[in-house]
Amino acid sequence: MNSVLPLALLILIACLQLGCASKSTESVRDGKPSSLQAKDAAKIHPFKVVDGQDDADLLKHYIKVSTSRVGVRWQQLIYSHRDELEFGKVRYRFYIDKNGSPDRIALISGKYSLLSKLTKRAISETLFPPIPDKLLSTLTEERVKIEYEAIVY
Repeated sequence: MNSVLPLALLILIACLQLGCASKSTESVRDGKPSSLQAKDAAKIHPFKVVDGQDDADLLKHYIKVSTSRVGVRWQQLIYSHRDELEFGKVRYRFYIDKNGSPDRIALISGKYSLLSKLTKRAISETLFPPIPDKLLSTLTEERVKIEYEAIVY
């Protein structure tokens, strides 16, 4: 007899088998990961620069990788608070410095609510890769500006 497990349980089982438990909440103090943790993130999830990639594509790729990492942490937080959440949409602007640390996290649209708190927490707890030297040389301020939108419906 075939039984169907809920999707969340299947994801949890797969995650445990692959050893992909989140390290993003370990040793997070004041909303920022420790420098040791940032170094570990770069080793575990290095950002690879592809030869022949132009500067605009490299920036787009870095932003895509960074927002995807925020999305993974955001999904974890939203799932753990799913019973308390209300429908809504928030948009945050933040910067990633050359070492991969988020900075100046600001709510630019939406209201302060549990959704906004969880989104800000996801951004601050995410382990971003350091900005590659090739991309860093093209930036004027040695940081990347990112806008992240989160919607619960």
